[in-house]
Parts: sequence; structure tokens; C-alpha cells
Amino acid sequence: MTSEDKSGLLSRRAMTIAAESLGAFRVLMVHGARQSGKTTLARQLGQELGATHVSLDNEDDRAVAAADGRTFLEALGKPLIIDEIQRVGESLVLAVKVVVDNDNTPGQFILTGSTNFLTVPTISESLAGRVHIVTLWPFSQGELALCRWLSSRPRHGRADATAVVRVLRRHGAAS
Repeated sequence: MTSEDKSGLLSRRAMTIAAESLGAFRVLMVHGARQSGKTTLARQLGQELGATHVSLDNEDDRAVAAADGRTFLEALGKPLIIDEIQRVGESLVLAVKVVVDNDNTPGQFILTGSTNFLTVPTISESLAGRVHIVTLWPFSQGELALCRWLSSRPRHGRADATAVVRVLRRHGAAS
């Protein structure tokens, strides 16, 4: 068990679930509240895959994706992280569906977006059986406890794994 990854960021409990789902599903959807770490988690996962990242907060990318989703996806290649997919919506999700229906390889797309996006029935149904959805919440109590504990440790040394597990168990975050 590691408490921090090589970038110095605290490892999220959702990271393990998300990484495992990339090995089994063609699409991973990371959704949750604003500022919960969706983009950070997606980029960390994507780095391991050598994925391209595109944010639909960018007006030019959003316009191209909305105009012709299939060409947009083909031009960027796979694996691909599409951040803030709700900014384009159903047309891009349907383009993702077409791509993954032609290729059963797991881990092709990592999508991020708001929770409200998935409440639209046509969107959630179009990727049924192709997507694993990971809900990312702000830090859990165990993650917060670990943050506090790590910040109290000397910066030059690595945390003792046994001590990390002890902190997590005390706060209900480790089994």
C-alpha cells in the first residue's frame, strides 16, 4: 500500500477501483462533484496508459467534438481521456458508443463529467454494458486523516507502511 504516488499526490481509494475497471471495460466514467479530483484521477490513470487528454472546457475542442464526434475521436486516437464530456453531451457519447462497439479492447476511453450528466436516460443507457462508472467524492475521512498524518511527518522520510495502515484503520478506511 502506498500513501503517496510518485507525483506526491495522495493516492485515492477510487484509484484502485478505476484502474481495475480499465482492464475490464471499454469505457471508464469518473463522475462527481466539482473539485473532487476527477481530472487529476483521470490524468493519473491516463499517464499509465499513455492516453491523450482533451478538455471540453476548451471552446475549440468543444466545437469540433460537437460538430463531428466520430472524426474528433478518430483524430485523437486511443486511449483517450475526455474531460468534461457533459459540455458536448449525447452526440459525443453516441460517437464513443460507435467506436467501442467496433473494438472490444478494454481501457479505450476515460470520461469525466458532472453527476447530473448521468441522469439523462439516453446518455446512461447508450453506454450500458460498455462503461464502468466510478463516483469520486471529496476526500473520505480516512484520506483526510492520512493527509493530516502525512503533513505531521518529517518531509525527508517515507511513511512507514504499518503506521499508514494503522491510521487508515483507525478512521475506517482500510480493511
